[in-house]
Amino acid sequence: MYTGPDVGVTLKDTMYGHELWAWVMGAMSIAATISKRIDGYIILFVILFEYF
Repeated sequence: MYTGPDVGVTLKDTMYGHELWAWVMGAMSIAATISKRIDGYIILFVILFEYF
């Protein structure tokens, strides 16, 4: 599963740390499970843009 290395490094370097990254990974896994198409990742990016 593609995790987006650039995004991963940016998130891990923020003050939110690994807990937020773990939540993002969980959200990505849930989205990918619900929809095994690109739709799941669109949902993930919408969630990210809501909070960043």
